[in-house]
Amino acid sequence: MTRWDDGVSWYLDVLEPPDSEPVTLEYLRDQHLRITNENVEDERIERALKAATQQCEQYTQRALVPRTLAMVLSRFPACQIVIEMPPLIEVVSITYVDENGDDQTLDPSVYHVVRKVGPKCRRSFIELVQGQAWPTTLAQSDAVAVTFRAGYVEDLNESPEVLNIPEDLLEGICMRAASYYNHRSDSIVGQGFTVQAATISSTTLWADYKVY
Repeated sequence: MTRWDDGVSWYLDVLEPPDSEPVTLEYLRDQHLRITNENVEDERIERALKAATQQCEQYTQRALVPRTLAMVLSRFPACQIVIEMPPLIEVVSITYVDENGDDQTLDPSVYHVVRKVGPKCRRSFIELVQGQAWPTTLAQSDAVAVTFRAGYVEDLNESPEVLNIPEDLLEGICMRAASYYNHRSDSIVGQGFTVQAATISSTTLWADYKVY
C-alpha cells in the first residue's frame, strides 16, 4: 500500500508550545512523591516531570497539552494529508508557495478535515472536496504548511480549554518522573544497564495509546 506522503518530504515545527505540563508540579510533589521538605527540590522535580512528559509524547506520538504546530511539506501529496500528533483540535490554515513564488492561503472550501476523536484516536487527515485539486507549488522544501492545534481538550467550544488527558498517560508520567527523581544515576549490572520497574510499568500504561 502506498503511503500518503510518498515522494513528499515533511517535518513538524512547533509554533506555540504547551503553556503547562499535563501533571502539575504540586500534584507530583505533594500527592505522588509526598515530599516533606516543601519546595526545596522543585527545580529537580520539574526537570523530571518535563523529561517524563517528553518520553510519553515521543513514545505515543501524541500531543497531550494543547499546542500549535505546523506540518511543513515539500509539496501537496497525491491525495490526503495525514496530520501527526493526535488528537487534532483544529486545522488553522493551509498555506503554500505558488508557482510564481507568492505566498497563498488555501481556501477551506477546497478541502475537508476528517477529525478522529476519542482518547485512543488515530491520526486525523485532510482530504480534497470532490471535484477539487491541490494547487501546484514552487519546488522547495517548505512549499506547503499545514498549521494546526493538537492536544486533549474536554470540549472544543469551551473557553478556557479544559484538559482531558487519559489517566493512564498521566499515571505513567508520574511513575517515570518519580523514578527519575529517586534514581539520580544509571545502575549498571554486568555489561548492561538495569531497567527500572517504573519504566516497564509506564510503557505498559502507554502502550494502547501508541500511534503507528
